[in-house]
Amino acid sequence: MATSQPGPQPGTVSFSTSERHSMALPILLALAVLAVAAAFATHYLRATSVHVEHIDTKLLPTHTVYKADSIVVGPSTAQDDLFVATTIRLDNKQRNPATIDTINGTLTTADGSVLNLPAAQKDEIPLSEQSFPALKPLLLQPLLRESTIAPGQALTGTVLLHFPITQSLWDARKSAVLTIGLYNQPSLTLTIPKQ
Repeated sequence: MATSQPGPQPGTVSFSTSERHSMALPILLALAVLAVAAAFATHYLRATSVHVEHIDTKLLPTHTVYKADSIVVGPSTAQDDLFVATTIRLDNKQRNPATIDTINGTLTTADGSVLNLPAAQKDEIPLSEQSFPALKPLLLQPLLRESTIAPGQALTGTVLLHFPITQSLWDARKSAVLTIGLYNQPSLTLTIPKQ
């Protein structure tokens, strides 16, 4: 005599439902993974920026006359220059050091002309101070390329920009922007306010 076996018989299709498991365990695991990811992001990415703040801007307009003692060279010529000494503070709110790669100044004049010039570098500052002694008191602590700001620390320094313009063109400008490029990080921009 044949005994019947539970389950599907050969040649028949069974549509029985399987045992249901609770979804609580997968949901709890997913929430735990999200919590760990959020804790990691909060701890390591909590402060991921360097902030720049304008402290002060001082101007030194110069008018240089080049005299020619020769008839061949021609008459004397003059040149107007403006030295812009902008003191800024950089706050490193990251967990890694921040190192300055580039410092540039961009001036947009009243007529829309744009001058984009690099800031004076370490070897240029002594020559500028020698030619224009009035610069020396403006540059007590120059901010230079390759300056490093330790994590959680701040650095205050003066950036020297040299524009071949008069002070009246500077005063009538549309804008003046300082751009500080950092290694492995987005550049910082600061609008130099009108005085």
